[in-house]
Amino acid sequence: MEDNSLKIKAWSIARSIHIANLIIFQNNTDKKRFLLKPFLLGEQKIGFGQKNPLVFDYMNIVKMVNMEFPFPEIGLIIKSPCDSISKILRMNKISKILRKESDSREHFELLLMVGLEATACYLNYSDKFNQSGEHGCIQFLLGADEDEIGYIIRNAEGLWKAHLGKASGFPNAKLLFSSASVGIQVCKGFIDSKEAISQGDIMMKGRIPLLDFFGYASKITFWNVSLFR
Repeated sequence: MEDNSLKIKAWSIARSIHIANLIIFQNNTDKKRFLLKPFLLGEQKIGFGQKNPLVFDYMNIVKMVNMEFPFPEIGLIIKSPCDSISKILRMNKISKILRKESDSREHFELLLMVGLEATACYLNYSDKFNQSGEHGCIQFLLGADEDEIGYIIRNAEGLWKAHLGKASGFPNAKLLFSSASVGIQVCKGFIDSKEAISQGDIMMKGRIPLLDFFGYASKITFWNVSLFR
């Protein structure tokens, strides 16, 4: 994917919606879980779901950041109204869940993974980051027991990928959140991460340059495509 700012924004949002759908509806059948899996369609469009896709142009997808529901292409809705309505309702439900008030571990996990997925898109496709030689794995932990919530890693193909749970190898760096509430506030931008670190609500371990690199990328991503601020 070329470095096109609108395209990267739209793709990051689309991938975030897909990941949110996978996590929120993880107990559903694969058919429903992959209902909103995005794919690039032509020069200026993204489709959601391989079967009877819901199609938007980039600009309409970016509207989601401002809590505006995007306007899909009418032709495909008319062709498959039931599938289209199902996807529209699912998108609306995801948007409400992402923005709801909650201090639960599950909600922190959801916001963290959505944020990591969007950041991975920027790391992979923005010229600000994809020419960097920075690499490695960052594990995200929660609480005194240091529960492994998720991680982001640069794979053998040079692409950054976000994953739930514990990294299979030894991470190069760790970011520990003192509580789910703190993690949620940071994800939503209500608490500055540097302030949280200075107050001991977030602890950094391991390779600091990697954490600084990721922190800068996540901040750029947040201000461009956050779906829950």
